[in-house]
Amino acid sequence: MFDPKDGLGIGYPVLVTTFHQATLWLLSGIYIKLRHKPVKNVLRKNNSFNWSFFLKILLPTAVASAGDIGLSNVSFQYVPLTIYTIIKSSSIAFVLLFGCIFKLEKFHWKLALSVIIMFVGVALMVFKPSDSTSTKNDQALVIFGSFLVLASSCLSGLRWVYTQLMLRNNPIQTNTAAAVEESDGALFTENEDNVDNEPVVNLANNKMLENFGESKPHPIHTIHQLAPIMGITLLLTSLLVEKPFPGIFSSSIFRLDTSNGGVGTETTVLSIVRGIVLLILPGFAVFLLTICEFSILEQTPVLTVSIVGIVKELLTVIFGIIILSERLVVFTIG
Repeated sequence: MFDPKDGLGIGYPVLVTTFHQATLWLLSGIYIKLRHKPVKNVLRKNNSFNWSFFLKILLPTAVASAGDIGLSNVSFQYVPLTIYTIIKSSSIAFVLLFGCIFKLEKFHWKLALSVIIMFVGVALMVFKPSDSTSTKNDQALVIFGSFLVLASSCLSGLRWVYTQLMLRNNPIQTNTAAAVEESDGALFTENEDNVDNEPVVNLANNKMLENFGESKPHPIHTIHQLAPIMGITLLLTSLLVEKPFPGIFSSSIFRLDTSNGGVGTETTVLSIVRGIVLLILPGFAVFLLTICEFSILEQTPVLTVSIVGIVKELLTVIFGIIILSERLVVFTIG
């Protein structure tokens, strides 16, 4: 999507990421409205806005996430996928660093050694990703892109540590019993056939308690909280740095071929609609990926998730070889 040579050549990766966050917010809102409609309004009323949680946890999480995703997408304009994978794997070290700082992980030399070995392993695997010669200008761009990926890796470590803190301390699950009382009735119901006149559990409302009570909030609620802040942060950054309007409508994604076998293109209403659809579609994949990541983080320490995530790095390299025809030397495969 962002490669100016072999891709669509969209020069506004931060704005594209904003579309993804808007998609996340809409999809999560639809889910909450349809699935949790009976108690949604009551939960909103009973849970007053927590400024301390917003400023200390939610806002830093959203900003770090926006920076991580935004810088990653920008870097794809300058570096091949394999180089991106090499540097991005360093996020494990940053996860360990921030995890120890925020006391989510206990530092141990064996743990640090495991992280270093995995990082070196990934680096060796994708060593010398390209055997073609580059100009000095191209090399400078690659170096610049590498620094972008490194900054993204740092923010990625901070992002996932804050995300786990947010999932552990989210106040959205409080006052649930009152919400059930006001929305669908009491927790117990009378039964005329009950001889002893003992209260019988209302299964429907008991199920709501299981969903909204002492358990942590569903990852989709977390997405719904984060997406607007991330989207606004990315949009403001795009407007200030990229200045995408009206230039984005000149991108190939917003232009249709108007000549028979020629090279003439023009921007039409249809081409704009097509472009918006193509920008939004990846948001569905991001939505599913984010749900999986947050669900795992609810059950597993953040460092463990990052170490297991090395499998994702391996798959990234494999797909880079298959789809993008990137090459690995024999030494790195061994």
